Amino acid sequence: MDKLNKSKLLGPRVYVVHVNPDPRLRIFTVARKLQMMTDNYTWLATDWLSATLDSFPPTKKASLGFLQGVVGLRQHTPESSQKRAFMSRWKGMQRKGSASSELNTYGLQAYDTVWIVAYAIERFLDEHKNITFSFNSKLVDMKTSGLQIEKLKVFTGGNDLLDIILQTNFTGLSGLSLSPQDARKGEQNSYSRVDQRLQNITWPGGKTERPRGWIIAADERPLRIGVPNRASFVEFVTEAHGSHRIEGYCIDVFLKARELVPYDVPYMFEPFGDGLSNPRYDDLVQMVAADVFDAAVGDIAILTNRTKMVDFSQPYASTGLVIVAPNPQFKIKCLVVIWILEHRVNDEFRGPPKKQLVTMLMFSFSTLFKTNQETTKSSLGRLVMVVWLFVLMVITASYTASLSSILTVQQLSSPITGIDSLIASHWPIGYQTGSFAYDYLSDSLYIPRSRLVSLGSPEEYESALRRGPRDGGVAAIVDELLYVELFLSKQKDFGIIGQPFTRAGWGFAFQRESPLAVDMSTAISEPF
Repeated sequence: MDKLNKSKLLGPRVYVVHVNPDPRLRIFTVARKLQMMTDNYTWLATDWLSATLDSFPPTKKASLGFLQGVVGLRQHTPESSQKRAFMSRWKGMQRKGSASSELNTYGLQAYDTVWIVAYAIERFLDEHKNITFSFNSKLVDMKTSGLQIEKLKVFTGGNDLLDIILQTNFTGLSGLSLSPQDARKGEQNSYSRVDQRLQNITWPGGKTERPRGWIIAADERPLRIGVPNRASFVEFVTEAHGSHRIEGYCIDVFLKARELVPYDVPYMFEPFGDGLSNPRYDDLVQMVAADVFDAAVGDIAILTNRTKMVDFSQPYASTGLVIVAPNPQFKIKCLVVIWILEHRVNDEFRGPPKKQLVTMLMFSFSTLFKTNQETTKSSLGRLVMVVWLFVLMVITASYTASLSSILTVQQLSSPITGIDSLIASHWPIGYQTGSFAYDYLSDSLYIPRSRLVSLGSPEEYESALRRGPRDGGVAAIVDELLYVELFLSKQKDFGIIGQPFTRAGWGFAFQRESPLAVDMSTAISEPF
């Protein structure tokens, strides 16, 4: 009872019972007293239980309701006319009082064993006429105290008796089958798995759903969940200043998914990082694998090297690496050039500053649809107009072809058209501090690490992109799509170049074999 009671303090709730046949069923009686025969527990028993129950009389079986839900194994004994005849004779012996118990598989196997040995001895006597015994040297040399094993004699015809047994063609009541070795050569097992499916199981507590087999024990310590203490893009996850409260989009997803897990999960968040710079996420995942944390929650990308250390939940957000670079400014520059050239010689481009600005804008947009009301008079102005109209023609033709062509034309002013041109440019490339982009660019794309510039905040992103590679900045920034979208929501002078060149997702990291990884994945797949 003490051992069972102590086991209640642990999380696992699956018990495999393998003991000698016990007609009193003491282990289950104690478990019932400890309230361990409920739907939180799973009980599995080897064939001793079925053999014990089969030997009970019908009157005793009626009081075994507390065993409902215990899954036991029973050795299969095929039906046959011999078995039915034997069971009929056994029932007759019970009515006469010659037998008191029911038959189980052990009894049938014992009957078959005695029968084949008796048959073999009978044949042995027919062939050898007598049985002889002799002392065994191994028993004589044994040093025992009080048992006097050395005085035991051994049957000398054991090998001959064994040969007779092996040459016997016999099929017993329990399914035990013997046949000569020559007859067994080339014999194939005719057993078929067709229609061998088990019926639904009614588990402890009367439930038909498969039990979980474990719970969070009442006195078990809360889960230690590591959370990145970010210094930038804190909208996703960080520790609030002054309150030590963990908040952000990733935390909201975790808390909502936790509500859908069908059991209580005590936990405590532990910030990872100093909050002054973004921590390395590989180090956070490594700490989960090293049992420093039980799990990690945050904007953690699911990468191949990380899945070798921990188990991840199903991704709750899709992402990938993209390139951010300045947007082209050709149109604005063209307007400025037209105004400079026409302002001195054309009255239509003169007047108050407000009127001149409106004229420039109207002049620009009217060229997209119709002839301009304002005419250019200077030769240089007309030359610029020719170039501008040619560009408009290209843009219009490209737009009617496809939207992707428009994007290509708009980016003609930037030499960066994708990851290949970025690699070939030999210009500095920015990446987010703590991101896996650094290792990917250097180890997978073989970009020299001297070209990679660590940037710790959106403000540093903006400053580096505006300065450009020739003024101590960067030509472009490589970062995950979700961070970039948040950055671009506040910046209109930059844009994404091309498409994501890697595919990944954000998930929650758990220790290997943690059931929470599966349960959280199921919860994430549910609509919130």
